[in-house]
Amino acid sequence: MPTHLSLLVFWLALALPGFALLWRLDREALRGGILFGLGRSYLMSWMLLTPSCVLGYMLQLPLALLTVSYGLAVLLACASLLQDRSWLRALRRPSALAAVGGLWLCCDVWLGLRAGTHVEGDAGYNIARVRLLLDAGLSNWDPLVAEPHFEPVYHTNLYHALIASSAQLR
Repeated sequence: MPTHLSLLVFWLALALPGFALLWRLDREALRGGILFGLGRSYLMSWMLLTPSCVLGYMLQLPLALLTVSYGLAVLLACASLLQDRSWLRALRRPSALAAVGGLWLCCDVWLGLRAGTHVEGDAGYNIARVRLLLDAGLSNWDPLVAEPHFEPVYHTNLYHALIASSAQLR
């Protein structure tokens, strides 16, 4: 699988655990339309992955802990959604606004894959932080200081850890 396709699958599948949990526990949270439901699904997935990420940072565990947690969450979500297929009947045709939003998002992803991303400003620091997580595991050290030095701004950052985890899976 090409790298960009595996990254796309990683980030799209991140919504599945949250969607499955919301479908089981709070279907009303998904009633606001496709983009609203997608946003809530991602938020719930982030909430599900936060404990293993924070624990990994606290104990300075390997990044594989989050990667395995992500994989298990997606597999359990798929099993749950395959067992209860009532969500398929609840799908309806998206509104024109949702279709335009989805098309806009697809164009942004396509352009990002073709042209790359913004690497000015603090992007270099964020890239170094992700690289540190890939090399040293879940740690709260500043990537630009030679000695281990606590990073107070980006400590226990789930987003950096998920980027590193997606790179680990490619």
